Amino acid sequence: MGRVFSTNLNMNDRNSVTADITDKYLGTSYMLLHKKDFEPGRSSDFIFKVKFARDLYDMDSNLVATAADASETLALSLRDFAGPSMTVDPMTLRTGNGEMKYAGVPTVGTSAISFTDYIGMDTERILLAWYTQCHNPKNDKIGFKEYYSNDGLLYKWAPNGTRVIDWRLQGCWINEYNQGNYSRQNPEFRQFSTTIQYDKAYPWTTAPYSQFKVSDDEVTNQKSSAPFNSPTATNYLGTLGNVNTDTRNNK
Repeated sequence: MGRVFSTNLNMNDRNSVTADITDKYLGTSYMLLHKKDFEPGRSSDFIFKVKFARDLYDMDSNLVATAADASETLALSLRDFAGPSMTVDPMTLRTGNGEMKYAGVPTVGTSAISFTDYIGMDTERILLAWYTQCHNPKNDKIGFKEYYSNDGLLYKWAPNGTRVIDWRLQGCWINEYNQGNYSRQNPEFRQFSTTIQYDKAYPWTTAPYSQFKVSDDEVTNQKSSAPFNSPTATNYLGTLGNVNTDTRNNK
């Protein structure tokens, strides 16, 4: 990789510094001599995939999608995604006439995300089912974090398809369901926008890609489907058996 300043540059010689900088920043000559260092990444070369550990059900405990289908559908329906962000809140120590800042509590941000509404893949119903895992609008029940949060994988690649870097987002869930705008005057492709909440994000040196292919065995081994498909369970989140919210014809 080329250097911003030459290794033998005399930084006390203004003319030497000016000449060195001009040689690199005035035009494209320097970049053309180091083309391998200046291949820019593209914002479209990425995928974000959530590994659902459980099948998704609607508010009335009807199966919407298997865990594997839900993971693949949202990955293929992905439109825009705001990458992970982190900040450290500063702590200020004042002494005399000055102050010093120290690192305080770190926090992670949120990621805005949007999906194209592919009718054949049930994108809309899958998103609503995911939201229902944390909040059932029919009976106002709030789910447990172990049910609605899942791991996410942000996979970025170079224009030629080689992997650049992977990020792991732990504890991913959505806290809003937004259908967007309708318009007969300016029709566009329908899309859904929401926000991914997560607890921790960091690069994966070697991401376990195979683990993000949800298998039937993994879902079968989960014994926590009761909150979504067993009305007699104490932590049941659906509406079956509730005289106020049960929508079945034959109750």
